[in-house]
Amino acid sequence: MNKMISFFCCLITLISLISGKEPYPSEKDVLLIDENNFGFALREFKYLLILFYSTDDPNCQEFIPEYEKIASILKKDNYVLAKIDADKSPQIIRHFNIQIFPSIMLLKKAAPIDYKGEKKQDQIINWVKEQTKKEYKVLGTKDELEAFKKEHDLCLIYFGKNDKIRNEIDLAERKMDDMPMGIVNSEELIKENAKSEDKKEYFILFTKFDEKKYYLHEIKSEKIIDFYNLYSTPKVIDFAAQTSPVLFNKRFPSLVYFTSKKIKNWDESKELLAKIWPKVNRKVKLFRANYDEGMSVKLSEFCGVKDENIPKIFIVDPVSENPFKYEFKGEINEDNLVKFVEDWENKKLKPFLRSEQVPDPEDNDGDVYVVVGKTFKKEVLDNDKDVLMYFYAPWCKHCKEFYPNYEKLARKLKAKNHNLIMAKMDATENDIEYYPINKYPTIKFYPGNAKNKEPLHFNNRQTIVDLLEFIKNKAYHKINDEDYDTKKDVLEIVSEETDL
Repeated sequence: MNKMISFFCCLITLISLISGKEPYPSEKDVLLIDENNFGFALREFKYLLILFYSTDDPNCQEFIPEYEKIASILKKDNYVLAKIDADKSPQIIRHFNIQIFPSIMLLKKAAPIDYKGEKKQDQIINWVKEQTKKEYKVLGTKDELEAFKKEHDLCLIYFGKNDKIRNEIDLAERKMDDMPMGIVNSEELIKENAKSEDKKEYFILFTKFDEKKYYLHEIKSEKIIDFYNLYSTPKVIDFAAQTSPVLFNKRFPSLVYFTSKKIKNWDESKELLAKIWPKVNRKVKLFRANYDEGMSVKLSEFCGVKDENIPKIFIVDPVSENPFKYEFKGEINEDNLVKFVEDWENKKLKPFLRSEQVPDPEDNDGDVYVVVGKTFKKEVLDNDKDVLMYFYAPWCKHCKEFYPNYEKLARKLKAKNHNLIMAKMDATENDIEYYPINKYPTIKFYPGNAKNKEPLHFNNRQTIVDLLEFIKNKAYHKINDEDYDTKKDVLEIVSEETDL
């Protein structure tokens, strides 16, 4: 079952990554989850209470206001509530075998737990709290404390006798990973581990890296969460599969230093990042990436890092599924890097967009016009022509199969309408600021009279006949119907059954 859940999470996350939508719209403290953002929710929220409903069911419509009241109450305790419209997310409904509406399910670390009680506010709230209750290890002796520390690479321990602290720990724990947590209430151990005798209660985060232990004396849930986020990773993190969730799942803004083990700079890069850590540690996480190895290869491609320009430094800000990238320019030293982070924090930097070289105009007069990152705004947005953009990946088999027909169609239309541009862009080498392109091919249409609006998306599972009809119906500069026969022209290119 766990393997199936894991596979499904990966599948839905992939769908999320190609959606180009904001992750979590909401209504009255309830997140609106669908197949486009479900993967993000599974990764981001340790506990997620979901209402499955149908818009046509009167029982659902009657219960939703009550569910919204529950959300507003549980929000104060750091719980996240969501709802899923069964009609819009059939894949999720089938996977969890939801047959009755409304249904409530708690996803606890992505594992589903069905709620089978009455749809009453108090009962649902009590059930959620019971399902998520954390058991803490009580460490009564020095031997037990040392054994607990030895058992875990990272653990958070409360030293004190305040019974009310349990509520603050519970609030914090719901927004943290599966952090091993313990409680020490022995006066002898409290005094022995205290930084100073006047502290009667405190937390210590024990680690097996850097300083080995960090103290917190502010016993509030939000302070515990900030404390954990700050010190639960090494000062300098080597980017790899196991550390990538810090950047992409938890969405921590990160400064990434791309270098290579093959050059002398490798060891020096870690020393430099460790020096700037005290000045930037509450603003960004610090990563060192061996750009030509493992997961770093993909990150390097995403940032446009190549052999000839390492070492290279970027801030990657994963504010959405299309993270912003900010390029460092100048001499790599401590002062310049600190200023780089400060400029980013103060919004003085513009996002970095990858781009190939601008094509020579004499070489860019084919039937399909070549657009790159640097020319996208000018060629696509800053004119009143109709533009059909074909975003592709060179390695994509489906793109290679489709492109000859796209080119033939462009040749046909170019002769009929000089105000229509059919263009292409290699989306693996070029970025556009407005939305991510992660599915290939992606076809978007920009009507000449609506460049300030979202482009129209063409479903590439339709036929080439559908594409031509789509252009004909959506174009601002209309093609003369008397000179134009959709079926006849298309059939000269390819049979009606050919898929895009």
